[in-house]
Amino acid sequence: MPEFEGIAEVVGGGLPESRVTARSTALLIIDMQYMDAHRDHGLGARGQANGWTEEMEYYFGRLEAVVVPNIARVIAACRDAGIPVVHVRVMNLSGDSSDTSWRYKMFGILVPPSSQDSEVVEELKPVPGEVVLSKTTSSVFVSTNADFVLRNMGIDTLIMTGVVTNNCVESSTRGAADLGYRVLLVDDCCAAWTAAGHEYALRHLHHNYAIVKSTQTILDEIAAVVPARGVLTT
Repeated sequence: MPEFEGIAEVVGGGLPESRVTARSTALLIIDMQYMDAHRDHGLGARGQANGWTEEMEYYFGRLEAVVVPNIARVIAACRDAGIPVVHVRVMNLSGDSSDTSWRYKMFGILVPPSSQDSEVVEELKPVPGEVVLSKTTSSVFVSTNADFVLRNMGIDTLIMTGVVTNNCVESSTRGAADLGYRVLLVDDCCAAWTAAGHEYALRHLHHNYAIVKSTQTILDEIAAVVPARGVLTT
């Protein structure tokens, strides 16, 4: 018997297995920007100034050693396969950040246009033609037209990656599932401020709002639907 976690077990296993599809999958990269994904900028710099350098080492160490390299691998595979890559970032529309959400205002998460904090980290930067969505809430589906854009692109399956696992990634995963998307949440392409927060979120999202997979599994699934470079199969 599987470990009892809640509704997924009660209803007989929860969501069925989902896989990368050749023509209706997109890669969604959540908030891999200087504001929250680089130790010397944004929240990292604020944390250091407030004396949390040692406590933040798990998060930034995981980003540098695991998450950024793995997302880069998935991006490369998706670009080679013709699978759309969609970047999501926190960024205000107004220069004074007055348009941001109440919660972000309370946290002091203000990211004006053209600021360093609004830019995607160098290793994962968008290339011309890739969609970049700017949000002011945890879920990309609340403060952007992400659903409209993805449906216009014919997308029904999302490879979900980024930070923070138990905040913006979780909110976006739940929102996507409620809108009818199949979500493949990539464990080692995500990070939370603590290991416990990361593991708890994944455990309760798996078979409930998403199917949790590894980077290697996702790469294998991409390879399976694209046996030759640029040739999609059904």
